[in-house]
Amino acid sequence: MKFLKKMVLLIIVVFGILMGVLVILFGYQDLPLETLKETYANNNSQFLNLEGMEVHYRDEGPKTDSIPIVLIHGTGASLHTFNNWATSLSKYRRVLRMDLPAFGLTGPFLDRNYSTPHYVEFIAAFLQELGVEYCVLAGNSLGGKIAWNYTSAYPDRVDRLI
Repeated sequence: MKFLKKMVLLIIVVFGILMGVLVILFGYQDLPLETLKETYANNNSQFLNLEGMEVHYRDEGPKTDSIPIVLIHGTGASLHTFNNWATSLSKYRRVLRMDLPAFGLTGPFLDRNYSTPHYVEFIAAFLQELGVEYCVLAGNSLGGKIAWNYTSAYPDRVDRLI
């Protein structure tokens, strides 16, 4: 019985050491923001200081379009979700898309509040800062939830909800 206990203890210790070595050798590290910007930002990328964050966004297509299309991505994504849509739509319409706080190249909300109402107020502030009073709003996944709630909160600011 003592021999069995010693063997189990030895196996646990060896396993622990092995796991520690694996974590040290292959552990996760965040990439620096500047490296990410070099990879994912392009000539259409812009950054807007809003609520203490540097919000990454793209404003494409004719700026004379008075009712822009605003595209909101979902969880685990970024404005790149809509690259193909933006390429097609921006030939005829103004297209706005942003990296939501905590996604893509936009940093986290400073207060770490990721509730839907907070995202809705972020979208309201973002659009106000860009001078957008009325828009077509589209979103998928989390972006769809935010778009739906924004439309409910500000129905007079949304032409269509997609």
